[in-house]
Amino acid sequence: MARKTQNTWRGLAARLSAFSLRHLALASLVAVDVATKLLAFSLLPGSEPVEIAHGIGFYLTLNVWGVLGGVEGIAAVTANSVYTISLAVALLGLALVVRKLAVLGLWFPVRLVVGSLIFLVVSTAVQIVAQPFAYVILPPDLVISSIRASALVVSLAFYSVSLAPVARVVFTLLAAGSLANSLSYVYPPYDVIDFVRIPLPGREDAFGVINVADVYIALSLVGAAAWPLLALLGWVWGRGRRE
Repeated sequence: MARKTQNTWRGLAARLSAFSLRHLALASLVAVDVATKLLAFSLLPGSEPVEIAHGIGFYLTLNVWGVLGGVEGIAAVTANSVYTISLAVALLGLALVVRKLAVLGLWFPVRLVVGSLIFLVVSTAVQIVAQPFAYVILPPDLVISSIRASALVVSLAFYSVSLAPVARVVFTLLAAGSLANSLSYVYPPYDVIDFVRIPLPGREDAFGVINVADVYIALSLVGAAAWPLLALLGWVWGRGRRE
């Protein structure tokens, strides 16, 4: 009995160790974001910019809604409440499709294309169905929370099924950014902390305020855009080595 219990604990420890190693990069990125947010909240003066150079610097703000674009972003998300919540449901469906396609063992780019096509069809259908209900107004916090939660689920779904090196990096960054900003609501000040001030291109005397998690998300989008080229270069390099 003692030996059986010991083996059980060893097996559990081994699984926990494997889990920790698999998600070490994700956990580290989230930890860096949380640490920088807390440091900024503790050290930066409230509502007073600290400029470094050419409009770049620090500026402590609390993003209550966690929506890019501030008030303008909130207005865009809540313009049609029924559509936004329906879109959130469609995103959850996309996450389920991504997981199901992974079981089939299809090539990851094929799964990505198939899942995106399904989401495109569903989101278009949702828009058509929701259009007559544009006048329906739902609480903004409910609408924004639904879309934020569904986006997090989708990013984690892609992260969980990505094994190829480029895909793993891209979706680790995306999942880390989404998860880190979502976690902001469970520790003081219970809002998303933005603190890096950057000038907006093409808009004189205008600036945006972001955090480290936003940088992760931006880098993931850049990586996703460069993915086809990187895949082609990898294929050419591999073929050259074989020859």
